[in-house]
Amino acid sequence: MQGERKMVKSGGVKIQGNGVSQKRHVRVYEDSENPGMGKRLKTVPGASKPITGLGHHRRPLADINNVGAGAAKRREDPQKIEKVKRANERQSAKKCEGTKGTGGVLKATTAIARRKEVRIALETKCSDAKNEKEQKEQLPDQNVSLLNAEELQKEKIHEQKQRVFSVTYYGTEIYKYLFALEKRFEIPENHLKGQVLNGLMRTVLVDWLAGVVDTLDLMQETFQLTVYTMDKFMVINKTTTKANAQLIALGALFVASKYEETESIELNDLTFFCDNKWDGKDVKNIECTILKAVEYQLGRPLAIHFIRRLSKISGASPMEHSYAKFFADTSLLSYQLCHVKPSLIAAASVFLAFCISRDRIDTAFWTPTLSSASTYRLEDFRELLPLISRAVTGSFTGELLGVRTRYSRSHLFCVSLMPGCRPETGIINHF
Repeated sequence: MQGERKMVKSGGVKIQGNGVSQKRHVRVYEDSENPGMGKRLKTVPGASKPITGLGHHRRPLADINNVGAGAAKRREDPQKIEKVKRANERQSAKKCEGTKGTGGVLKATTAIARRKEVRIALETKCSDAKNEKEQKEQLPDQNVSLLNAEELQKEKIHEQKQRVFSVTYYGTEIYKYLFALEKRFEIPENHLKGQVLNGLMRTVLVDWLAGVVDTLDLMQETFQLTVYTMDKFMVINKTTTKANAQLIALGALFVASKYEETESIELNDLTFFCDNKWDGKDVKNIECTILKAVEYQLGRPLAIHFIRRLSKISGASPMEHSYAKFFADTSLLSYQLCHVKPSLIAAASVFLAFCISRDRIDTAFWTPTLSSASTYRLEDFRELLPLISRAVTGSFTGELLGVRTRYSRSHLFCVSLMPGCRPETGIINHF
């Protein structure tokens, strides 16, 4: 920004040219940014010389052309410039004094080597830190804290306890005993032959029992043992009719719940499901009759026992395990499958579960490990696959809602609602 100016002097100057004497006024200004400039202009020599450019204003900011010739010469004093050069040379000579001669060269070389060593050390330190960070990211287990180590130790102890309680060491012998035991509890084929109750009535009765079990939130073992106890009683006592079939089913459920559940159900709950057609006394009487008929033998191996083992060995997902349970429970509706051993039903159900969940039929699903654990080859239960599939598709028709409703719950992955089990779109129809 141009500084403020004020006129400090105005005087006359005589100029002689062509024999004519003229007098002109010369104005001298004092610049606020350059104090004293007006005084210097007073002493500018050659005032008698012709003055040109009197009509133009002074250039701003103390430009070199706005001052006198003397001021310009003082700024470009060659002696001062030379003096500054000599001073700079002396200062440079002092800095380079240590590098002159052999000793100076050695000192400079030592300094360079020292700087190189420092640089290499820094690079090595940074590289080691980077490698250590990468190792920590790749191997987090080697750098766990003491708290995490204690938690891992607790989990390890818990797993060992679970192995003790699951008695995996004796698993082979236990299931060998179960295979032999299920032969003692077989149901003969066509066990309702010659009775008033037929296969269709039995299917409706079993589906009704499935609804009762689902409403009371009982275990799957209770449902399967109830169906076996009812069938076993019908084999021994051939006086079952349509009138007392519901009472027999309630009595079998009451017996099975006492055997499997931690808390037995109340009689009032059972009589509620039959619209109070039977009272608590009737249920107690039929309970005693059933226990005497089966000779108190209720230790029959169930299909769910074998399904759990096969699912664990094969590494089945929770959804595949639910599929297998659904097929095993649905097979109880079929009168044609009453005589089949539970272990064989379990093997067929697990294979069907793999096919439905993976949406294709492949014999490779039945691995040698499964064949060894179940003692069955695929050919041993191939004929059961269409019977179970028909029982599944048949549960979607008519009023058979018990099993299907039970397996439509979210905790069982809604397997009965999946497209693979539907009669119109499911792969279940291809067996």
